[in-house]
Amino acid sequence: MAFCNYVEFTIAKLGNSFCNFVQLYYAINTDSARICLTHSFPYKDIRSYNGENDCDNEDTEFIQRFITEVEYNEYDALIQLCDAISLPAGPCCVEKRLVDVVLRKCLERLKEKESKGEN
Repeated sequence: MAFCNYVEFTIAKLGNSFCNFVQLYYAINTDSARICLTHSFPYKDIRSYNGENDCDNEDTEFIQRFITEVEYNEYDALIQLCDAISLPAGPCCVEKRLVDVVLRKCLERLKEKESKGEN
């Protein structure tokens, strides 16, 4: 597994969620750990992740297997809903959250183009 050292939280990164999963799984308990992954996948497909997949192939395959095999429960649905209507400062209306997601995605793509020398 990749070394867990994630400190940049401006753009959602799958590695951060996976790192939290690993740490909780081995330190505390599996129920707390599983939500680190299931909250990010309302659909059991790793391509539905709303952020950057910065995991290596081994970790990505593990995450896909995990979300495919785990049975989602009411707690997963509740946390997914809370995540969908929250910003770092707290709960907000859905429209504001959607604007936040779109802006972050657009900024992420602009940064990618800029780093490649595209304008």
